[in-house]
Amino acid sequence: MNSQNALPKVSVVSVFYNRANCVDLSVESLLAQDYENLEIILVDDGSSDETLERLRKFEERGCRVVSHENKGFVRALRDAIANASGHFIAIHGSGDVSYPSRIRIQAQHLVAHPDVVAVSCGSRYLNTVTGSEVVKCSQRTVVYSGLRSLRGRSPLVHGQAMFRRADYDIVGGYRTFFVNAQDHDLWLRLIHRGSFAVLPTVLYDNYSRSDGISQSPYKWALQKAYGQIAVDCSEQRERFGKDDVDMFGAGAALIRRRSSRLARLFAIRGIRSLAINDVVAAQRLYTFASRERALSPTVAILKLLLGMEAQWSGSGPTMAEWGLRLSRRFSQPGAHW
Repeated sequence: MNSQNALPKVSVVSVFYNRANCVDLSVESLLAQDYENLEIILVDDGSSDETLERLRKFEERGCRVVSHENKGFVRALRDAIANASGHFIAIHGSGDVSYPSRIRIQAQHLVAHPDVVAVSCGSRYLNTVTGSEVVKCSQRTVVYSGLRSLRGRSPLVHGQAMFRRADYDIVGGYRTFFVNAQDHDLWLRLIHRGSFAVLPTVLYDNYSRSDGISQSPYKWALQKAYGQIAVDCSEQRERFGKDDVDMFGAGAALIRRRSSRLARLFAIRGIRSLAINDVVAAQRLYTFASRERALSPTVAILKLLLGMEAQWSGSGPTMAEWGLRLSRRFSQPGAHW
């Protein structure tokens, strides 16, 4: 191909909700892309702050701004993609930053590798609450192929992913049942169309903010639960051709399989909540864990700590110190409590 215009059109979709203070930096990074055949779709999902007003400023610079009453992230994203005109769809997390070469490098990889259906990249993770910064990037391109490579975790970070529109349409796109973990559910269906690639280049800044999933134990727990349903659904499709979401819609949440894995994850997060003296979050997470009806030593330890908390004396290690010690123990490789 002799020019960038000969490369496929890419539609970048970014959905904002009450993030007015993040708009300028995030959208400017999209306008700074060195890929010319680009459509930028900015969605305001019924924000109550100045998000829409800030987005409107970018219309005169070629961005398409869509606004509607609040319908939730997944429905807003699905509708935006339905009206996109690109051959490739790139997701951009609201408030995040795409480096100038991100779209070009990802699009070129999809063009050069027709067997790859979705591509991601390395990222710098910036926590605005703690001030921490972590770079995650492999030393070579990592390729995921086959369903089982995705069941343990989602290898593509949603905000920095790009995928082929035609394959997205064939598998049915995002499913509105998944108000969380919608990307993992999509990947588990999209992997049947080709392989995934994670490029060995940092092309994205991923911001963790106070209203994000990672900062709220309740949002985090909900995401994990939906992620487990996505995995269960992939197994059901393998065996029966259809899954619970196909057959029962929202009712799939009521009949989902209980999970010892979820029980352990909830309990570990509960112990870590104790480490920062968030007893209320620890109690709620214990409730979530016990609902999984799984016999887990980790859940038992959390229950023990919560029982001791009410009678904790002032001598010796504090509850927070015990929680921190245990959370470190669980973080060690190979730990199976």
